[in-house]
Parts: sequence; C-alpha cells; structure tokens
Amino acid sequence: MIGPIKRTCIQQTGPFLILCLFAVLVSSCAIQPISGETANAQPSVFSMPARIQIALAHSPSGTADLQWSAMSHTLMVTIAVTGLAPKSTHLAHIHTGTCRSLGQIVSTLNPLVADAHGVGMSITMIGNVMAGIPTGRWRINIHNGPTFATGLDARPIACGTIAGVRTTTREVQSAHVILASTISPDENVHGMAQVQRMDQTITVTLSLSGLVPKSMHMAHIHAGTCAAQGPVLFPLQAVVADALGNAMVVTRITGHTLLPQQWYVNVHEAATIAAMMTPQGFLPIACGDGSSLS
Repeated sequence: MIGPIKRTCIQQTGPFLILCLFAVLVSSCAIQPISGETANAQPSVFSMPARIQIALAHSPSGTADLQWSAMSHTLMVTIAVTGLAPKSTHLAHIHTGTCRSLGQIVSTLNPLVADAHGVGMSITMIGNVMAGIPTGRWRINIHNGPTFATGLDARPIACGTIAGVRTTTREVQSAHVILASTISPDENVHGMAQVQRMDQTITVTLSLSGLVPKSMHMAHIHAGTCAAQGPVLFPLQAVVADALGNAMVVTRITGHTLLPQQWYVNVHEAATIAAMMTPQGFLPIACGDGSSLS
C-alpha cells in the first residue's frame, strides 16, 4: 500500500521530488535522531577545517532596478531575487507607505517565477508614468505566493524602498533598490551556525532570533549556495523557538568528517516534511553559505 508521503512524491518534480524521496528514505528506514544525533548523511569528497562559523541571514533577498523615460513616460522595473522556493511563483507590487506599513498598490508587477535553484526574475513595463520616480514614497514588495488566497501566500517576504533616484540624462531617471527583510512573521530571522569536526562527527549548532515565538522549522545542510540552491545533504534537528522567538539547536552527524566544496545551512518556514512539499512551506527564512573548504 502506498503511504501518504509516497503519494505526495508522485505529484512532485525537481528539487521537491529530491526532498520528497529523501523523506521516504528516512521514513522507510525508521531513522530516529537520539539526543540530537543523525546518521543519514551522503558521502562527500572535500575535507573541512576543524571549526567554521557562518552568519545566517534573512532569505530571500535581491534587487530591483527602475528606469523611467521622460519621452515615453514609461517605467521599466527589473527584479532579481534569490533564495525563493524552487519553481515557485510570487506576486510583486509597487506600494505606497513603508515596508513596515505597506499602503495601497500603485502598480502590479509581473510575478516572479523561480527556477530550480530558487532564482526568480521579473521585468515589467508600466505606461503613463507622467511625473517620474518619486523618492522615498514607493516601496517594492514581493509576496510569498501567486495569489492572496491565504495569509501565507500574501505574506511579504522581501521589501525595499525606492530612494536615491538618479537623473542620468534630461530624459532618463533610474533607481536601485535593495530587497531585504520585512516585518512579517519569520521574515527577519538572523543568527549563526557553528559547524565543528571532531573525530568521525560533524556537530552543527544553530543559534537564531527573530522567529515566531514557539514556532518550529525544518533545517538542513544543502549542497550549493543560498543564491543557487541544491539538494539536501544532511537533515538537522528541527528549530524550535522559545517564548521570545529565540532558538538554539545542536545536531551531531556521526560517521562523517567531510562536506562538499559548496554547501549552505537553510532554515525553512515549514515545521514538517509534509508541509515542505509546498513552495510556501519550503520558503527559506534564514540561510548561510559555508566557507571555502580545504
């Protein structure tokens, strides 16, 4: 009889299929971490220093570039974001207000569509923009899903203020916007990861703040980078926040002293493997690239 996780896997493709099959393997082998220990790791070929500390920062992140023509009264908006759930789609808008308190929608931008590595781009041409780019009055906002159907879909996951407008010629204005954290739940998470090798064990210690109090989140070491995501190498212990939104969790990966040359620590929105099967649950909320390994 096909179990519920296997039935879910049949509907997945790309990185979600890799993650789903990984979940089936874990469940079928009945691997139960004891006292923070895991042993279901993949072989790798690069050695690592005895101890590495990496910063865990808000994810996703990116930029938006605006260019306005006084002759045609058109505004072109180009958005590039990394750290999205692979193959996900996200609404994007220009708003009034601030990133802490978004106002009405000024313009609807073309949705961002992420590739298999979580990289999303969007280009929108807006007509009848008569007065140019206002400084400090508009915000660009990226949402967590393709609709406003649920609160998790509508959640702002990256936002930036349109400021520093430059007049490059008499007919052209431009602006560069950094898209970063928001005040939405779990969208201003930060912390540190310490990865230590000793004998035949890799110990990973995550320290995080800015989480929703009492929330739980899946976490992994992946191959690749935060900007070009790859498959799971090692599952980490679930991150469980305390009443203040802080968390510390230790995972011991036994029988391994190796990691690939490119790897990263990823903390997801979802609390369970099943919830990670959706782009909204897979959403990375904190990420950090491992340092170069010798």
